[in-house]
Amino acid sequence: MAKFNSYGFTDNGNYKKRSENIDEHIDIYGGVQGHLLNTFFSGLYISSAELLQIGREIGFNNLSMTNRELLISEILSQAKKISQISLFAKKLSFLIDRRISEYRELVEAYPKGSEILVELIQKAISTKKLLLARLRD
Repeated sequence: MAKFNSYGFTDNGNYKKRSENIDEHIDIYGGVQGHLLNTFFSGLYISSAELLQIGREIGFNNLSMTNRELLISEILSQAKKISQISLFAKKLSFLIDRRISEYRELVEAYPKGSEILVELIQKAISTKKLLLARLRD
């Protein structure tokens, strides 16, 4: 099996889409992983550091700082093994609620930017609903 670098190129120079790069980390949760990684659709940017923190709160202390896609895959995989998918969803839900609260504060502070921020709030709320619907033990 060819190895891929962080840009999606194999060791022999061929390019594959990011979704084809990681065979062992298939998104088995109905697109949640891809949705969380796409700021345009989710209305959120969840950093590697935030994902590491959530993983550690669940008890996964062996996670290392890698790209977000691999972190989400690894956390989902480990959480599934120990039946903690619901806890992962709950922790992400808290993070999303915190981000929504921050967006609302920004709407109050910067009314001229409210159109964009309200759209981000709506996307974040939809992301939370998707997350809670798809990530169940």
